[in-house]
Amino acid sequence: MTGLEHEERESLLELAERARRTRLPEPVERRRIRVGAGVSVAELANALHASETILYQWEKGRRMPSPRFRGRYAEALEILAGEQRAVRQDEEVTADPSTR
Repeated sequence: MTGLEHEERESLLELAERARRTRLPEPVERRRIRVGAGVSVAELANALHASETILYQWEKGRRMPSPRFRGRYAEALEILAGEQRAVRQDEEVTADPSTR
């Protein structure tokens, strides 16, 4: 095995391990996050460079994202969920009379 082949193998093993460690919400939660953020299946699929069909399958729990998509999908869901939390916090502050 040449050095380059060894480096490629190590890189692939590292990617596979990172994908295994990447936690995704349960399928129903994935959909709730996307819908709650006001993002369509088409928009998220486009952002991930995935098909709408595969995204539907991920949200239904019929398939799991491959290592190629898993990290990006998890990160996208985390960003969308974070945006939802920020909006809720802003709404709570606005609704709280003591902050006026």
